[in-house]
Amino acid sequence: MPATAASPDRRWWFAAGAGLGSIAWFGALGAGARLLAPVFARPGSWRMFDGGIALVMVTLAVMLVV
Repeated sequence: MPATAASPDRRWWFAAGAGLGSIAWFGALGAGARLLAPVFARPGSWRMFDGGIALVMVTLAVMLVV
């Protein structure tokens, strides 16, 4: 019988990978926030960022309707 992802010997590997992935993700978010802080100190940068998010959301909404 082949080992599956739910088998006890692989659960620990999955948990370790999920934990390391989480640490890497939040570490990257923190480093990115520190690097982009000077850019987002200007209100115009926030308007462009918000506009980009709005464009993505409208695109997704249109794709869901169609």
